[in-house]
This record gives sequence, C-alpha cells and structure tokens, in this order.
Amino acid sequence: MSTKIENISNYKIIRKIGEGGFGKVFLAEKNNSFFALKLIDKDKGIREINSFEKYKKLADSQKSFIIPILDSGEYDEYFYYVMPLADTLKSSTEFAPTDFRWVEKSLSKLIELKTDLPDTSWFSREEIFEIIETIFDSVIFLNSNGVIHRDIKPSNILFLNNKVALSDFGLLADDKRDISSMGTPVFSAPTWFLNTGGNPDVYGIAATFYMLISGNYPDNIGNPNHVIPEKIKQNISSSNKEQYMHWHRCILRAISENPTSRFVRIEDFKNAIFSTDFDSSKNYSLTAPKKKNNFNILVGVALIALCIGGYFIFSKSSPTETQTIFNEENIEGYQEGILKNYALSDEQYREIYEKGYQDEASGIMIENHAKWIADIKKELKNEEIFYASLKKNYDKEMENPQQITLAAGETLENYKFEKTQSLKTFEDIINKKKKQISDESEYRKYIIEEYTTIDFLQRQKSSSNSSEE
Repeated sequence: MSTKIENISNYKIIRKIGEGGFGKVFLAEKNNSFFALKLIDKDKGIREINSFEKYKKLADSQKSFIIPILDSGEYDEYFYYVMPLADTLKSSTEFAPTDFRWVEKSLSKLIELKTDLPDTSWFSREEIFEIIETIFDSVIFLNSNGVIHRDIKPSNILFLNNKVALSDFGLLADDKRDISSMGTPVFSAPTWFLNTGGNPDVYGIAATFYMLISGNYPDNIGNPNHVIPEKIKQNISSSNKEQYMHWHRCILRAISENPTSRFVRIEDFKNAIFSTDFDSSKNYSLTAPKKKNNFNILVGVALIALCIGGYFIFSKSSPTETQTIFNEENIEGYQEGILKNYALSDEQYREIYEKGYQDEASGIMIENHAKWIADIKKELKNEEIFYASLKKNYDKEMENPQQITLAAGETLENYKFEKTQSLKTFEDIINKKKKQISDESEYRKYIIEEYTTIDFLQRQKSSSNSSEE
C-alpha cells in the first residue's frame, strides 16, 4: 500500500484499527454509520481473497454467529470487504470510534480488561457457557460445510450487538487431511497434534477456552498454578471449583498427545464441556499405544499402580506432605510442593536425556534431548524466516516512510511503534528458543513440566478409581 487512501467507493477511511493476513483493517464511515473495512493487496492476499468467496457463501446463510459481509469490491490494486463494526469495550464507551482511545469489544480485550482492572469481576459461569457455546457452534457450522477456520483465538471472537461472533476468515481452507500448520502462535495447533489426526479448530477452541476460564495463555495448559483465575481463587465455591477442574480435564483430553484419548467429534467436546457429570471427565481411557520401556522413572511422587490393561509402576523417593492430589480441595498444596519435589538424580536425567520416555497411562511422550533440540531448531528456523521477512518489509518501508499508507488520524510514529512491537515479540520468541538450544537446564525444566502433567493425570485417575471402589 503505497498511497494514502481517504475514500474507497462511498466509504470514508478514518484510521487503521487492525492488521492481519495480507491486509489492514480500517475504521470507515458511510451515511453517518461506522464499519470495519479490510483492504487487501491483490498480489499478496490471494489466499484471503479466495477464502472470501467461501466465507461469504456461509455468511449469506444468515448464521448469526459468524461475522457477516456487508459489501465488497475492488479499488485500484486492492480488494476490500466491509463488515459491521464490533461493539465498544466498556472501558472506552465515552469515546467515539473516531477517537484513537476507542477499543473494540473482542474476547481478547475483554479478558485483558478483567485481568488488569481490580474493580471488574471475572466471567460468570453463564457468561462462559454463552461465549464458548457460540464458538463451538461457529466451528461446527464451518466444519460441517467442509471448511476449517485454523485461527480460532480470543482476538477473533468479537461482540456484535452484545452477541458473540467469529471473525477473520483469512486462513480458511478446504477440510483436507494435508492441513498445513498455519494460524497464530500459541493458539495454532502444533505439528505433532496435526500429524496424529488432530483438528486444528479443536486445538484453537481448547486454547481459547483455557484463556477464557483462566486468564492465562495456552502455553500454561496443564500447569497447576494456572487453573483458577486469581480474582476468584480465594472466594470460589466448592461447586465452581468442581466445574473448573472438569473444564480443565476436558481441555487436556481434547489436545491429548494420545490420539485415542481425544474426543471423536467436536460435538463430543462441546457436550463434555456442558456436562454436569463432572466425574465423566475423570473416567475416559488413558491407555496409549504400547511402547516398551526398559527403565522405571523416579519422579518424586508416591508409588502409583494404575489398572489400565495392566499395572504401570513408578518408583520414587519418599513423599513429602506438600505432595498432594491435584483437585479442587488442595490445589494450593499441589502448586507449592509438586515442582520442587521433582528432583531427578543424574542417573535418571541421563536415561531420559538419551532415551526419552513415554508414560503409557497418559500417552505423554518426553522426547530425548536430541529429538527435543531438533524440533526446537526446526521451529526456530521457521520463526527466523518469518521474522526476516517482517524485518525486510519494515526496513524497506522505512527507506521511504512518506509512501506508507496512513489512515486519517494515524501518525507515522504510531505506525512505527506497532511494527517495532511486532518485531520485538518475534525477537523474544527467537531468543527463548535459542536459550533452549544452548542452555541444557532448559531441557531439565522441560522434563519437570511434563512430569507435572503426568502426575496430574495419574492422580486424577487414581482418585477416580478410589472413589469407585
């Protein structure tokens, strides 16, 4: 976009309010009403333009849970389409959309608001159900029509007239087996999930739902420190604790590394979330494909015998009082004690380092050091390529900043700030992966984090078996 655009068709372009895919989203005005207008470079946004035709056919079916397309057309070397403008976030209701302080009401912004402001309450159970039900119904609708979204995330969940709606179809694709790993980092399905038959939209729902109920990013899924939002942790009722634990077990099942443990259909995942039988999430089979292991793992937990096609025994050093079962009554004790008690001996560590380990009961695989490093190097290469492309484009723009498209009200300083922040985010990701490669203590940390999840699943299964007896 090399020229400043003030009008497109009958729409007055006011300012940029977003960016994604190969285009920018602008606040536009027509007949005293405001809209969101996305402008896409025809040469770069072929995928999104092709996706547009699929999406519009679905949107025309009048499904209220996906963002409708109000208008579309061509403008010079661009393609554009017009959507309703999202509701205003409560904290910015005093500002008109033309004011740069105005903020759209997306699930991402709403979670951020509830997390940061002390005088705002967390989502009620009813609000959580209402939001996640719409997300499920949107994805089920898309999948049933042969397409997948591939970028389910909180910032793509908008509120229109106080109703939840799914937006951004730039990554839509035909529902084929050779799904590529596109999407947004953290919320997009990892390669191992896709390679074992996982639906990327299921992963996106699970990651989004986790952030909705905990306020944490999905890279914390399975971490017992991030189960219940800090705002309600001290005053949560026992029934709500049970509900939260049930939800987290459903999430873990949906994205299980063991494909035989996952929900067969998205509808099954939805039904599990809405089930009032909280014990049901404890009883699904954790049996994984059999793999021979020539050693026992000492992980700092009590001897546990699980009857799932046989007994799988884990030996350990003596337990301490802080090692407690991960459930609604004693989450705090688990949080305080479990990680510090996973002190692997050098012998245990070297064995996992060389051979890796698979927990047969949960199906969780701990990669050996060589495989772990190889996977990180592959991810790092992709991140560096993407970063280099962003940096190259930014540097090229800075050679002739007067040619950059700025919407009315947008300054060059604001534009540069947004770009440099995006670059910094990727720099942080790249630096973290480089540290994982160069610092062996990062591998030990990885082992401990995996064992935290294994222990959680074992204790839940053990607790369930005990209650049945």
